[in-house]
Amino acid sequence: MKRYIAAVLIPCLLLQFTGCVSTNYLTKDEFIHGKYNDAKILTRDSTVYYTKNKIYTINDDTLFIYNKSPYTEINTNATVPLDDVMYYEVNEVNQGATIALVLVSAAIIGLMIFLLVLENDLSNALGE
Repeated sequence: MKRYIAAVLIPCLLLQFTGCVSTNYLTKDEFIHGKYNDAKILTRDSTVYYTKNKIYTINDDTLFIYNKSPYTEINTNATVPLDDVMYYEVNEVNQGATIALVLVSAAIIGLMIFLLVLENDLSNALGE
């Protein structure tokens, strides 16, 4: 019985490790023309900026990040020239891989349950 429980837990663990999100790197044009709520921006001087829950605008090849913390009166604003940015990183949902992983996991779990029922039926039929 322990191996059946392990067979159910392994696909669940794989689903947890792979998840539904994948990291994508954007070009400058993709970042300018899109609106990304959760982006990570790395500049040439190794400074990392996040746009999570922040408002940002782009004017004249300059990124303006406005941050107003909900619990303090401190505003932290940043100005980043787009020429200084090394990369733009965005986490996006990968629906195809997630659906495939869920279906494969469900098939493996279903097969294990079927084998468990078949084994019990055979042992009952043979009188063991």
